[in-house]
Amino acid sequence: MAERTSYDSAYKYLFSSRHVFHQFLTRFVDEDFVRGLAVDHVELVDKSFDGADELERTDRS
Repeated sequence: MAERTSYDSAYKYLFSSRHVFHQFLTRFVDEDFVRGLAVDHVELVDKSFDGADELERTDRS
């Protein structure tokens, strides 16, 4: 298994909630599509990657 880094928990938190992710986008991404994005339009996908080979298998599909 790949070694976890200190920012793994921050990414997990960022992607754990529609509201948190929406807030991140609206504060840090200055693009038209973000300005029109409502929290209700954000869809969370329950995924987790434990290592590089897991990521590779997912990318192939």
